This record gives sequence, structure tokens and C-alpha cells, in this order.
Amino acid sequence: MTHDELRPAILKQRQRFDDAVAGLDRQTLETAPMCGSWSARDLAGHLLDWQTVLLAAARYALGGPRPIDVPIEDGEAFNTSHAAARKRDRWSETKADLDASLDDLLRWIAQLTPEHLATPAEYPWGEPGGTVAGLLAVIPEHLDEHCAYIEAWRQSAAA
Repeated sequence: MTHDELRPAILKQRQRFDDAVAGLDRQTLETAPMCGSWSARDLAGHLLDWQTVLLAAARYALGGPRPIDVPIEDGEAFNTSHAAARKRDRWSETKADLDASLDDLLRWIAQLTPEHLATPAEYPWGEPGGTVAGLLAVIPEHLDEHCAYIEAWRQSAAA
């Protein structure tokens, strides 16, 4: 994914997520099971957790500090433990953290050159052979995946 494709893809999926949760009350956002047992708050936290890991891996590939707790050998255990740690968080806090992280990501991407994006990188789950662009492309793809769950939940709740 090129620089010119990455930023719009992230912005598009960010808006889609915002649209998917628009108008839902705090109780619904924090408790309604929209993806298995996960609420919108849980999904926002999950997206934030993986975005943080992917961004750390991309920064590491470009000379930043080595991320802790990688490779992530059991993605399901990672998801479960991180979701449990956020169970008492409020929607507003989790969403603000996700938004701040996306803002940080977009600012960082603006500084990257095509050479940066083509730099070899290892995926946090231990898979070699990627690039910084490949790591960052996972972020809008992941947003897309989880927006679909919220949208499907809204459609079924409206039926």
C-alpha cells in the first residue's frame, strides 16, 4: 500500500467506525454483544490494542525500540487477556484512546517516505516477509472487519 492509499484508507475506516456507533447510548456501547460477547467498547479496545502492536512493529522496523511481548504466539490469548483488562473501562475513555492512537498514527504516516514504507518488517505474530506498508495496511483492514460486525448488529437490532 502506498502513502497515498494508506492515509485515505485509515480515514475512511475511521469514519465508518464512527458512523457505525453513532447514536448508540453508553449502556449499549459498553454491554451489547456485537461480535460474539464483545461490545462496541470491547471492539474499540481490541482495535486499539492491535493498532498499538502494529505501529510498534513498524516503528521498530525503522529503527525504533523493540516492542515488548513479541512475537505474539497466541492471538486468541492476547485478545482475551486484553479484553478482560478493559472490561471496566468506559466507552468514552476507550474511544478517546482509539482516536488519539489513530491521530498519532496519521501524523507518523505523514512523515514516511516510499522507502520507509518498503522497509522489511516482521509481523507481531512472528510472520516474516512483510514491509512497514504491509504492517500499516492491516490497520484499516482490521477496522473494516470490525465495523462490519457493528453494522450487522445494528441491522439485526433494527429488524
